[in-house]
Amino acid sequence: RPYYSLHSSSLCKRGANHFDTVEFSILPHSLRAKLRVPPDEEISLAARADFSNLSEWVPAIYVDVKIPSEHYLKGKQYAAEMQITHAWKKKDSFINVSILLDSTHDKPNPRVEEFVREWEETYYKTKHDCRQKYNTIKEDYQRTYPRRTPFEMAQIWDHPDDVPGKADWDVYGFLPTPWYCGYRGTLTVPPCKVDVIWRVADWPLTVSVEQVERMRKVLLNPIVEEDCSEGRNEVAFEGGVNRPVQVQNDKRLWCCTRENWKPKYRWIYERFDDEYESWRPKRETPPITY
Repeated sequence: RPYYSLHSSSLCKRGANHFDTVEFSILPHSLRAKLRVPPDEEISLAARADFSNLSEWVPAIYVDVKIPSEHYLKGKQYAAEMQITHAWKKKDSFINVSILLDSTHDKPNPRVEEFVREWEETYYKTKHDCRQKYNTIKEDYQRTYPRRTPFEMAQIWDHPDDVPGKADWDVYGFLPTPWYCGYRGTLTVPPCKVDVIWRVADWPLTVSVEQVERMRKVLLNPIVEEDCSEGRNEVAFEGGVNRPVQVQNDKRLWCCTRENWKPKYRWIYERFDDEYESWRPKRETPPITY
């Protein structure tokens, strides 16, 4: 499987909130999946990460997808980018884990597919509710995609099904590598917070061209409330909603590679030793452009 298995490690925890608690929405600047975040005293229920230099659990609060990518790897822009945002309350700031989505090999990703379907459901329901509001249809909305069974969720997310106290999915299951390059920057969506820690995975996640185009369709063609037609995203530019690459100024980049940290759990990319090792960025020349 082309994933790094973090769900069983001490670095990330999938929490206890099931997939059907995630709120999917279509915003002008991104596709968003909002995670349920419990009170501080119940942090063990949240999807959360223990970042190496912070020494505390930081909960994931939402996932955004931008089209095309806002970061570049080795000078290449990718079809899309998934950003997992964490609320760092201690510093009143955020930590973003960014995963570039690569459609070059045109291979469907089953985990990304779950998100694509839910954004499509949101889109279809919005159009249905609009038409119902103007009495052009009367029947209630029926889902296009059936809900997954516990067995199907276990197959997709590589978890034993029906484990008491554990979520049936894992937001960190999207990570294609434990290694990354990082810097301090800003949020690229409102509230555009400054001094945000970014960690960009130094290996992309494979998706299909169709999956990217389906996300692009619902993102760039919002439903017009006045007549329920498919409109045009006013913030989109040249077919995307990504923030343009910024001037680096004095921002310092760093990379964490296999030489810096060896994960406890084995890498399960079969092509790692050949392709990844020859491609892997060197510390003295960080490959990230943002």
